[in-house]
Amino acid sequence: MYIVVKFPEENNIVAVVPQSWCDGENVCYWPPYPTMEHVKKASQNREEPDIFTWTQHSAVILKSKDSYEKAHAFMVRAKKGQSLDTEPEDGERRRKRKNNLKYSLDDDDDDVDGGNDDDSIYPPRTLTPKSLAVNPMYLGQQSGGSLRSFSAQSQLGNSRSGQQSGGPGLRFLQDTPAQDFHRLILQHLRKISAEVKELKEQVTRNTVILQSLQSGVNMDISLPPGIVLPLEDNNMLQELEDRLGQSPELTETLVAFFASRGGKSVRDGVRRIMVGLFTNTLANVINWTGAGQKVAFKSLQLKHIVHRAVRKNPITGGTTEEALQAEVSRFLKGASDRLGGWRLRRRREREDEHLQRTGRIIKEEEE
Repeated sequence: MYIVVKFPEENNIVAVVPQSWCDGENVCYWPPYPTMEHVKKASQNREEPDIFTWTQHSAVILKSKDSYEKAHAFMVRAKKGQSLDTEPEDGERRRKRKNNLKYSLDDDDDDVDGGNDDDSIYPPRTLTPKSLAVNPMYLGQQSGGSLRSFSAQSQLGNSRSGQQSGGPGLRFLQDTPAQDFHRLILQHLRKISAEVKELKEQVTRNTVILQSLQSGVNMDISLPPGIVLPLEDNNMLQELEDRLGQSPELTETLVAFFASRGGKSVRDGVRRIMVGLFTNTLANVINWTGAGQKVAFKSLQLKHIVHRAVRKNPITGGTTEEALQAEVSRFLKGASDRLGGWRLRRRREREDEHLQRTGRIIKEEEE
């Protein structure tokens, strides 16, 4: 579908554009190409607008036709100020002399037959200087507000298919000073970042569901009566270890329960399991070997449960004990920081720095 449009803010210039260049009934995209031959080819080939480089302009839709030739005939009528209510007759489609494209943008005189056919694809004449066409940094600097810079308030998720006009569904008609360009870009990127974060979270949830289906784990699995997780102290840990030694069924249930947590890597899978197994308070008194009078994780039956649960994940099915040790140790080592140890160390470092500076000042004053 091709549309005959008029640009009221650009001396009422009339043009023929594909329907996809129109965003609603009052907005039209225009490409930044430096030559009219390129623009004409883009129009005839129904090239899709690029929202980051094409400009938007106020426009009025005059007529829509199913072919470029039919729309062009109505464009000629519109230029002459004739009615568009009836179909053009064959006699109206006379051969016209063509202007040299090199000078057509600056030539305000019409041809002897009432206009140049190629004007059907001419943009507003002040909008496409070659120096500005390829550089979006200059958007908004053209005098008279002819250029429309894009706004960071656009919605990238809008769909074209649901719009009657077939346009891209993004509105950038706010006049934007050039000095605000970077601020708008940052706002735009923050919005994209939030959307990407939301998509990542959804992908992670879908991954867990898929991994559970592939490993045959029931997503609705629940813990047996009397089992409370995460474990909070050594007494709860020892009680669970005793029950695991007496009940193989409990072991299998916990393997399936922790396997359902999934994970996109060994580190992610181990972290998901350990967060649900130990509180930071209990994790702070456990390490892999038991050094420093801590609980030895490698000697616990829970170690085998964690390893089996990680290996049930199709992505981490080849996890070795060495890889498990590295990630479990990393998690347990970070327990003190998660309890506020990092802040405490940082405060002590600042105090030490202050004392050192104070000592130097006193020493310098004494000297």
